[in-house]
Amino acid sequence: MNDKDITYDIVEGMIRINEGRTFTDEEMNGKENVILINDYNFDLIYENEEFKKIKVGDTVPFDLVILGNSYVYNEKKGIEEREILYSEKIDFKVVGKFENADNASKKCHDYDCVQQRAYVPNETVKRLINHYILLQEQYNPDWKDAYKNSDSPMVYGSY
Repeated sequence: MNDKDITYDIVEGMIRINEGRTFTDEEMNGKENVILINDYNFDLIYENEEFKKIKVGDTVPFDLVILGNSYVYNEKKGIEEREILYSEKIDFKVVGKFENADNASKKCHDYDCVQQRAYVPNETVKRLINHYILLQEQYNPDWKDAYKNSDSPMVYGSY
């Protein structure tokens, strides 16, 4: 979600910050990887072979993966999956946690419901999408063919 969405969601009473804060003006410029997470769905991280509770100030790693067009057998999972051409960890600092202002709809499974959201400044998302596209062009020159019929957020914009 972007900066306007978070402001709107707070003002309209859809969410409330229950720990930490929202983004600073400097963070909105996209130079840092910061995230505001939902305390209901994004409260645990698997680290050092165990789950730990995420706190404000923690760094949470996300995987940026470039997939190839061919499939390889993953012995660990026992299935065929697309070949990984490139992978890197991108760390985000958790600056705040929010909760849905209306606890009645916590079981929502629609991608657009508040419980499924995490907020990242728009400029950060744009920077990461540009990075992703450059990596795609470097590691998988035919990548656009694989995504022609895809609704991938990395192809069609940020969400």
